[in-house]
Amino acid sequence: MDLYPDGQDLIAYVQRSLEEGEEFQFPSFEFLQRLNITQIQVKLAKIKSRIKKERDLSSNDGELLEKTLRDYATAIRDYQFIRGQRVIGGTEIQDRKLPLDQAFQSAEDLDDTFPTYYTLHQDAKEKIDPIREVFMKFLPSRLTWSKEERRQRERNYMGGEPPKRVSKFVDYSVRFLIAIIGGLSLGVPWVIIVVRPSMLKTMAVSSSFILFFAFAIAFGVKVSNLETLISTFAYAAALFGIIGTCWDMVAWQ
Repeated sequence: MDLYPDGQDLIAYVQRSLEEGEEFQFPSFEFLQRLNITQIQVKLAKIKSRIKKERDLSSNDGELLEKTLRDYATAIRDYQFIRGQRVIGGTEIQDRKLPLDQAFQSAEDLDDTFPTYYTLHQDAKEKIDPIREVFMKFLPSRLTWSKEERRQRERNYMGGEPPKRVSKFVDYSVRFLIAIIGGLSLGVPWVIIVVRPSMLKTMAVSSSFILFFAFAIAFGVKVSNLETLISTFAYAAALFGIIGTCWDMVAWQ
């Protein structure tokens, strides 16, 4: 059985995949990955058994042990990398498997030559908070796509897909929106409390706005638990400072 397909078929298949889309799905070959790791494990077990039996390590055995351990670590890292990619399913599998079967499967091959599990490589993405994701999804493409990404992914841009990176316009717009919300989150409770102030009203307004701020930080911005806690404490301290000022103004009146 010839393990190497015709070069022209390979080039034609790759060219067709480039024309169909930017993202390239590849088989995970789960069976072969596990088979490779298992056969290296067996080899290491036999090396260990021989060394313990002979109570000696020759130079050849040392080189073999070093190479086999390196192959073992590499195989595990490769397997972890493949498993870490996004698995595609449904019609996407058939769309990818059928061209492979038609192009490369011969009569000598088994029916399941090409796997039924395919993965999609995940690019290293920058951390994008939900607010920026909403802006990137619903604003016009000419505003959400940067010039650099538009040049690199022109086909996706023309197809109306959302960008993968945050443009300067989206970033500055979200910063401005957050600044406005931050000012209002302190100014609005101050106005509410000043008008006909009372202790019950002050407690209700301050508690409500602190809860609102905590909710906005937790679900609107991607920050750690500690940063969420510190931000909430800082807002509560600023709000209580304003409340104290409000009561001082009322006392002077």
